[in-house]
Amino acid sequence: MSTPMNDVTPKPHRLIRLPEVLHRTGMSRSGLYKRMGEGLFPAQIKLGWTTVWLESDVDAWIEALLASRGHAGEKSV
Repeated sequence: MSTPMNDVTPKPHRLIRLPEVLHRTGMSRSGLYKRMGEGLFPAQIKLGWTTVWLESDVDAWIEALLASRGHAGEKSV
């Protein structure tokens, strides 16, 4: 039985911490939290004493930003 080439297996959810979020978005810490407060960036997830973000949420935010600027589908990060 063959598997089609376009068969996409969903990625497991990956949690990323603040330093990676800042690196991937290029934002400062204060800028990130400001956008979160304005509802313009995905909310963090409390995980015990630390906070994390879903990688897929951050990726979707980056894609939406690129799409809004006419760069949909480009990989910049």
